[in-house]
Amino acid sequence: MICLWCGHCCINYDVIIINPEAIQKDGSVDLDNEKSYMHKKSGKECPHLEWQNEKAFCKIHKYNWYEQTPCSDFTQIEHDKNCVCRMGEYIIKNQLKEKINANYKN
Repeated sequence: MICLWCGHCCINYDVIIINPEAIQKDGSVDLDNEKSYMHKKSGKECPHLEWQNEKAFCKIHKYNWYEQTPCSDFTQIEHDKNCVCRMGEYIIKNQLKEKINANYKN
């Protein structure tokens, strides 16, 4: 899946993530230790989320162990890795509609 950097997954999903406190100063993390993981509740922004120019970025994508995390395994049913994120596309289109409607009402 091709991420559109809208931040939806990192805010609205109820998921297991790497506990920020488990990341060592050298950037390593013990993926076999259950204390390295934590529950991120739906509606709460992921502590790894960073915003730059209205785009969402994950602070842990840069680590080589990221591909072994539950977030990296997230994908959509019936789509291959080269498909644009359907949820992100939907959200971005609706945000644009909301901005147009807000401007029209004013």
